[in-house]
Amino acid sequence: MKPRQQVSRPAIAMIKRFEGYRRKAAQLPDGRWTIGYGHTASARKGAEVPEQDAEALLIYDLIEVSHAVNEWTFTALTQNQFDALASFVFNIGAEPFRHSLVLRHLNEGALLQAACAMELWRRAEVGNERIVVDALVRRRAAEKALFLTPAGAWVPAPTAVLRPELDIDLTGLVPHQAPEAVETSLEGERVRVRRDLAAFVVPKAPEPAEPNPARAAAEAVTTRLSGLFRELDPAETPAVIPAPPAETPPAEAARPFPLAAGVTGPGPFAPANDLARPVPPHADTPPAVERLDIPGRPPAQSWRDLAPLAVLAALGLALFVGGLYWAFHVAPDAGVSAGGALGVGWLAGVAGIGFFSVAAYRLFERLGQGDGDDALGR
Repeated sequence: MKPRQQVSRPAIAMIKRFEGYRRKAAQLPDGRWTIGYGHTASARKGAEVPEQDAEALLIYDLIEVSHAVNEWTFTALTQNQFDALASFVFNIGAEPFRHSLVLRHLNEGALLQAACAMELWRRAEVGNERIVVDALVRRRAAEKALFLTPAGAWVPAPTAVLRPELDIDLTGLVPHQAPEAVETSLEGERVRVRRDLAAFVVPKAPEPAEPNPARAAAEAVTTRLSGLFRELDPAETPAVIPAPPAETPPAEAARPFPLAAGVTGPGPFAPANDLARPVPPHADTPPAVERLDIPGRPPAQSWRDLAPLAVLAALGLALFVGGLYWAFHVAPDAGVSAGGALGVGWLAGVAGIGFFSVAAYRLFERLGQGDGDDALGR
């Protein structure tokens, strides 16, 4: 039979730090009252409790928590694992723990999976919205660290021997939503919860201090290609007809945003200045440009004009491939000396390269004068 365990003093101290001390009773959004270190059983309106008595109420509440952990877990636990579970159950409640994935992994003997499942309890409902709370992320991390702390010595896992790799099965532990700071007042007759909107700002990525080799290479290629296209004179620059500007809707006025029961505050997206106004759809779309014909401009090249160059390029490629095939396959079988065969093959290959290079250069030049201008909007 598994021995019954009790919460240790270090675990009580950790729970006190996470819960916070409330001297006077305050009403929760669901109508109940709380006092001390999260005590709700005997809290009522107007009650006060000193800090020493608040700790006694916490120890009284932990008796029921310890009973739930002892009754519902069938795996032998160390003191650190029991203390971590006691803090976890005190925070989420006994019934949610009874139906949680944490308890199922515990009774399966998968203790490491149970520790990872504890971190999934990091959301709370604030203002009718479920958000990831930074304080809960920190509390789950502390409880997981305590759960994984062995009673004896640590098991060495040197990275030179066991190189860590990404575990794609546990990528769900990283929240897609950035955790938000939530402030809870410990004074007054009502529990007030307020989201710290100033702290919920996604920082911009810093610019690289050193030049990026890939970006420098891309800019060099772009500059080289742009020089191959014919530049238009300033007098030949086509007129640009911009599209009418999109109408910007007026900024919405700040409206009250419910934070908790009976508590209101500014909405999370209330505009504080002109920069906070909603951006209209397609605001970043460039103005429409209409291409106008320019007198004296050469017409766009047609594929009929480019067909001879394509045939010349194909002929050069055929000579190059045929010369190599003649030198290394046909000529030796025909009894011609190796030197003569190689000479004929190299001559045909050089001629093929010349034909192909001339055709490619002229083809690219004509495309740059005609269709290349159209591609650039000229």
